[in-house]
Amino acid sequence: MKVKVSAIINGIHLFFIVLSVIYIMLRIVMFVLVKKLDFVIFSRALEVNLWDQAWTWDIIMGFIFFLASSLYFNNRILPFIVFLTTLFSCSIWIIMMMGSKTLIPIESSSLKGNYAIYKYSNPAPNNGTTLVATIYKEHYPLLYKAVEETWEDYSREIDKETVTLFKENFYEISDDGKTISYGNFKISLE
Repeated sequence: MKVKVSAIINGIHLFFIVLSVIYIMLRIVMFVLVKKLDFVIFSRALEVNLWDQAWTWDIIMGFIFFLASSLYFNNRILPFIVFLTTLFSCSIWIIMMMGSKTLIPIESSSLKGNYAIYKYSNPAPNNGTTLVATIYKEHYPLLYKAVEETWEDYSREIDKETVTLFKENFYEISDDGKTISYGNFKISLE
């Protein structure tokens, strides 16, 4: 009976080790897609940038891999390396979360594809606001690529409506589906 229980426990440990190895391979693919091919991995259904969420999963999977490998292997070198890697992931997690991009899906029946927007505003000289927007188009499921980046300065007093529409994400899509506009701030979707 003890042998059977031990085999089941070893099987569970091995399952989590294999799961961790698959996750590491998935992260390598994600790294190539994002850093080398300039894609953004975005889920419209969840409205989540999956690259940014992966940093949190790195920590969780690191601890799972550390626990499973330390219980499964007699050699303690691999679990120690995994532990150090997980600590490194914890230390850069805060930095990566500060630089994360929050994409917003663009919804309209006149669009000829799936689009998302990353937008922010900065103070500009002379009581103004700089509106910055990057448009992403879906090329493959979950994979978006930047197609247009636009920025313009607007006066907070004269163009108050444009700035308010931008900050509150109230936009209009042109009838031909080629432009998105926040008041006077127009961005090409192509």
